[in-house]
This record gives sequence, C-alpha cells and structure tokens, in this order.
Amino acid sequence: MHTPNSISCILKSNLRIPDTINNQIELKGRYKKNGTKDYNGFYFDTLIDENTEESIVIKVSKDIRDQLENDYIYSFTGVLVISNKKDCLFHCYLSVTDTTAKLERRISTKEEQILKLLEKKSGKKTSNISIELEDILLKNIKPKICLLFPQRTEVRTEFWDALGSGINMYDCHEIQCNFGNIQEFTRCIDSLDSQKYDAIFILRGGGEGLDFFSNCEVINCILECNTPIFSGVGHGDSNILLRLFVSEYKNNPTDTGHHLAKLAESTRKRVEDQFESNKNHNNVIKDKDTIIEVQKAQIDELKKNKMIYILATAATVAIILFMLIG
Repeated sequence: MHTPNSISCILKSNLRIPDTINNQIELKGRYKKNGTKDYNGFYFDTLIDENTEESIVIKVSKDIRDQLENDYIYSFTGVLVISNKKDCLFHCYLSVTDTTAKLERRISTKEEQILKLLEKKSGKKTSNISIELEDILLKNIKPKICLLFPQRTEVRTEFWDALGSGINMYDCHEIQCNFGNIQEFTRCIDSLDSQKYDAIFILRGGGEGLDFFSNCEVINCILECNTPIFSGVGHGDSNILLRLFVSEYKNNPTDTGHHLAKLAESTRKRVEDQFESNKNHNNVIKDKDTIIEVQKAQIDELKKNKMIYILATAATVAIILFMLIG
C-alpha cells in the first residue's frame, strides 16, 4: 500500500536530468523579473522563449539581477535543477552559476509592440468559436456568421465547395474588404463588430501580401473587436501573427470550409440522435400508459364479476331460506 508521500519519493528518486543537459548549459531568452521577494539572497525569475512564449524559471543572485532589465534578450550559464514542491508537483529551473549575464540584444520596437499586444490579449476574455457555434446549432438555430473575403479572389469558390451542404446550417453574410489597406480594414472590422454576428471569419489564401496580417495595427484592431474572430488566412506554413491573436484558426479557407461542414454535420447527427432518443422514450411512456389502462380494465372486470357472484350467491341463499320456511 502506497501513500502520497511514498509516491512523491519514488518519482523524485527516478527523475533525472538527461546527460545531454546534465552539466552546465547556456540558456537564452527574454528575461522577466517576478516580483521583489528574495529567498536567501536569490530570486526566481522567468526566461521566455523568443518564438513560442514557452518559459522556464531561473534562479539568480541579487548581484546578477541588478544587472538585468526586463524584456531584454540574455544568455545565462547554469545547471538544471528538479525540485519537489508539494502534492507530487515537480519544479524544473535553471540555477545560474555564472556571475554575469550576457546581453544578446535589446528587443526591437516591433517586438515591444507585439509584447504589449500579447499582454493585451492575456487580459481579454477568450472564446472557443466552434463550441459556441455548436451550442447555437444544437438549439436548432442558424448561427449568424460573417465571411470576410478580399476583393477579387478565387478562394471564395474553394471555401464554398469545402462547406458544401453545410451552408444550410448557417446564416452566412458575405462581405468583401481591401486586405491591403489598414485603415479600410480596421473600419470594416469596426463596422462588422456592431452587427451582432456570432463570429467573423477572415478568409484569404497564401501568396504575396500576407505580411499585412502581421501588422501591429491590424492585430490591435482584431483585439479591439468584441465579436469572436476566426482566421482562415494563408497556408499551413504561413508564419503570420494573426494566428496568435484570433479566437481560433485553420490553415486556409478550404480547411475552414471543411471545419464548418464537419461541425454542422456532427451537430445535425447529435440533434437527430437526440430526437430519436426522445421519440423512443415517448413510445415507452405510451406503452406504459397502455399497459396501465389494460390492467385497470382487467381490475374493473374482476370487480364486476365479483359483484355478480356475490349477488347470485345472495339470491340462491334467499331462495333456499324461503323454501325451508315455507
């Protein structure tokens, strides 16, 4: 029989740092201070990956920390440590051993803007468009969706072909917009945001001009929009910032159409299955009612027959008594 503590001890004794990173390593990333509290002269701050926002805790001394600035790119030399905090939770951090931190570079103005946008996004309520649309479909209501296409595009046909018969499940409103003019695009999004759509789908293929969707003004406009936004922009290998800031995305318009079609079909099947289940349940209730009525009729018949028997018996007794007296 094990205990929580014994499990924790077993895990701790078997956890080990792989040989490839078991000695001193150099770790590079964007530095972030975590508060002002120290632990015996050391601070547990954060080093964030430049590309993925994945992070790791680093343990630094006060002397090193005093040299560092938030949101600068540094490289640190140290050793990885795994510690058992509590409740079988294990904590991995880099214990910095070098007395200096190497400044790799200061982040650019564009990177500063992106960091501010990411911070803005973190304070915004998140939405799962697919779940929200599914909830509406399950109520037998067509979700009101805006399909925002660029001017003069072939992806319209690709999207509609992918959506197929699923179009019958949605209240679709097709809008065209200039995906090359920031002011026009932001005005368009602002206008659509006031029209009470359940979701806005931005649809554009790959090719030149995709950097438009990595523009910080465009991203800020997306974050300001209260209507959930779904991106169907680009191709699978397209590296655009838009995907980090929308509620949900697919690689391109075709994948987006297929996604909506599958969502409609799976929801339709759930509704049909529920209807069939309710129908069977109602039939069972009707069968029970029929059985009860039959049983009630049988009881009434038995009562009637019993009364006839009692009356017949009483009449027979009366006749016999009359004959004896007479």
